[in-house]
Amino acid sequence: MAGILVSAATGALNSIVEKLGTLLVDQYKLHTGVRGEIKFLTGELTAMNDFLLKMSEEEDPDQQDKVWMSKVRELSYDIEDSIDDFMQDEDDKDAKPDGIIKKIKHILGKVGKRKAHHQVFQDLKKQVTEVAERNQRYQTRHALSKARNLTVDPRALAIFDLASTLVGIDEPKAELIKLLIDGVSINRQPKLVSIVGSAGIGKTTLANQVYQDLKRKFKYRAFLSVSRNPDMMNIMRIIHSQVSGLRFADTEAGSIQQVIINITTFLAEKRYFVVVDDIWNVAAWNVIKLAFPKTSSCSIIITTTRRNDVAESCSSYFSGNIYGVRPLTVVHSRQLFHRRLFDSQENCPPYLEEVCDQILKKCAGLPLAIIAVSGLLANIKNVLGYLCLLYVSMFSEDSFIEKYDLIRRWIGEGFIQKEDGYTTHEVGERCFNELVNRCLIQPVETNEYGKVKGCRVHDIILDFIISKSTEENFITFLSTPIPTTGIESKVIRRLFLQGVKEGNSTIPTTGLDLSHVRSVSGSFVEMPSLEKFRHLRVLNLHDYQRLGEQNLENIVRLFQLRYLSFRHIGIRKLPEQIGRLGCLEILDLRETDVMELPASIVNLRKLSHLLVDVGVKFPDGVANMQALETLKLVSVSRQSLDFLSSLGQLKNLRNLVLHIRFNVNSDTGHTNVIGEVISSLCKLGTQNLRSLTIMDLSGLLQEPLCLPTLEKLINCSLAIPQIPKWLSSLKNLQQLILQVDGVKQDDLCMLGALPTLLILHLTQRTESRNKLRISGEVGFRSLRIFIYDGNGVSPVALIFAAGSMPKLEKLKLVCHVNESDSPSFGIENLPCLRTVKCFVNGNDGIVEAVETAVETAASTHPNHPSLGFWKGNSIFFSRLPSFD
Repeated sequence: MAGILVSAATGALNSIVEKLGTLLVDQYKLHTGVRGEIKFLTGELTAMNDFLLKMSEEEDPDQQDKVWMSKVRELSYDIEDSIDDFMQDEDDKDAKPDGIIKKIKHILGKVGKRKAHHQVFQDLKKQVTEVAERNQRYQTRHALSKARNLTVDPRALAIFDLASTLVGIDEPKAELIKLLIDGVSINRQPKLVSIVGSAGIGKTTLANQVYQDLKRKFKYRAFLSVSRNPDMMNIMRIIHSQVSGLRFADTEAGSIQQVIINITTFLAEKRYFVVVDDIWNVAAWNVIKLAFPKTSSCSIIITTTRRNDVAESCSSYFSGNIYGVRPLTVVHSRQLFHRRLFDSQENCPPYLEEVCDQILKKCAGLPLAIIAVSGLLANIKNVLGYLCLLYVSMFSEDSFIEKYDLIRRWIGEGFIQKEDGYTTHEVGERCFNELVNRCLIQPVETNEYGKVKGCRVHDIILDFIISKSTEENFITFLSTPIPTTGIESKVIRRLFLQGVKEGNSTIPTTGLDLSHVRSVSGSFVEMPSLEKFRHLRVLNLHDYQRLGEQNLENIVRLFQLRYLSFRHIGIRKLPEQIGRLGCLEILDLRETDVMELPASIVNLRKLSHLLVDVGVKFPDGVANMQALETLKLVSVSRQSLDFLSSLGQLKNLRNLVLHIRFNVNSDTGHTNVIGEVISSLCKLGTQNLRSLTIMDLSGLLQEPLCLPTLEKLINCSLAIPQIPKWLSSLKNLQQLILQVDGVKQDDLCMLGALPTLLILHLTQRTESRNKLRISGEVGFRSLRIFIYDGNGVSPVALIFAAGSMPKLEKLKLVCHVNESDSPSFGIENLPCLRTVKCFVNGNDGIVEAVETAVETAASTHPNHPSLGFWKGNSIFFSRLPSFD
């Protein structure tokens, strides 16, 4: 995938070639000798880069090639460090000195530096030549093919988002539900079933499907993963948080015993449903089981494990059952493989049937193996995003990996390169989607708009990634106790600390050279001085509560830093000299106590993503930050008029979140503030603004705005009286989330005329008796998702006539009906419908009539859409749950 997915084999070669080109510009005043060395290095390293890309496509390069590739990769990192030091030295030159003596010393210093610079590049040339002479087989070749997939393949999402449509799932799901529900529990204890089977056979998928089908019958429920090396305190707090609805931060207790008491006290005499996934040993279960009271015969528990002794221990405690997951049959394996690879269950070309059967035989009926292999084959012409994939090994097993944070860290590492017409963030999202499409990462927490919020990595694939990361010295995994051999002799490029327990208060790095570390992450209690990380690019301090004042000040010395996260750290202020971090691209200050940014922050000319919380005050001079693409969020009432006016000068700003709330007792002047905001928004709207979220308590959207470039508009907090007429000018709008007092037929006609609208979410806040009819004449020719939320109080009859919303796939309705309303919404007239969710309130008779009509329409619809139907406090549910 040219320009998007970078092979780990190339190390830092791409970055080096770009920097060497920068060095050749006039600003560095290089003399002829140094220029010659740079040109030589550029040519040689470009050739090496192309050859390594070619070698990375080989299935099994021989040992000599592997050794040579490793040497080139390590050399590339060393060269980049040397070039970074050289460029920083040039940038740090003092201003011309005063006085004759100081001037003479300055001139002599420049002469000395020139000689030193020449020596630096001569040494680099010598190293490159020596490596090249060891292997004469490299040559310039075109290696990367053009990217095809720019979004998540719907076939890949179907594996996870619509898991109940997986082949072979219906029979085991029905068997498992029967074991859980049928009959009376022994001794009035909870019903338990322990699912056991080999890795990748689908235990978690099966448990999740049953959980999704049954969870809404239980008010108190939880689904959690344990994994190989569980933090039991963390596990128990997760259980407490999920079953009680408390925030995780509010579940803190002095000991595991106290957390268990809190859970059992809360669940006493309550019906609960808990899934404990991926238990690796009996010891972990012996702790977890104590949290579940034995006094409820109406509660159910599911555990999953790959070990028979664990399954037996689980089942014996509650006199439960063991369910062994079977591999897929040959027929089901073939259906799954063909669906993923050929976009069909049957459409396998005859000339491929024999090889496909051979592949399936190797997969032995394991769904994960079938999905992963078919995912790789589906895009075989594309180069794997190897660096991006290896970087995922820096996350703990079973951890939730936030999508956008992962992309930002890739950007900070330099793995993602900007392409014409696309920002680095957009290119990073394409890389993420590519890994999803290949089933190398599993998408989780898809929101109701179909957007993937994050991912996890199956432990089998994670083991593979970790082994490759270690083999290629991509990441150094440091655990406690520290290994006694091997670490000291390695050059550490990326450091991940794992396995730190309470009592080990320091990171075990004594004797290690940290000067070449580019990224540091992990669960450390205390880290060494940041002065040791002179070439650090990515610093993730998320949740590190012991950040000392000295380390905080030393951050400004990390001149190569690209990514910096203070998220969920109790710091109150940033270093005043934060503006010295000239390479910084991403700064995350969410969930901190920072309320004001230092003036020097406007000197961060490369900063593209700035993330802060409500109430943070920005300094004036934001117009200097022309690289900004994301600004979340701006508390308007805290800013000066100069800042609000300068906001409109950020020509590259694409994603903006505004919080608008004024103190009713404060001085007037709101009109001037809103005027500056409107002026800036209209300027941004004619440049690059793509996404605007307004947490609005002022009614800003009632004002006429000019935002022709906008693709996403979200209105939160306060409902506006009516849908603004100026929305009709948003010809590029793809997603609209709006809260209004009332929706009229004319409003639907106006929105239906928007040519590119894909997602529409309307929330009506006040009661209305308007009858809304959607037909082919209304429009909505491109709409895929429609959510209408009448808050259960508005007796609105919403009817879909023939020809309406021809591409709609997902429909969610929350409304009140009365006797005069039609019992049917007309969903049979939506030809592409796949998912329907209805929450209907009203008289029991009419609600039952609506339920019957919707059920009938769904069953007779050619697509047989999945249906979720709520009526008051009861639930009718069939097929797949919603797209939450």
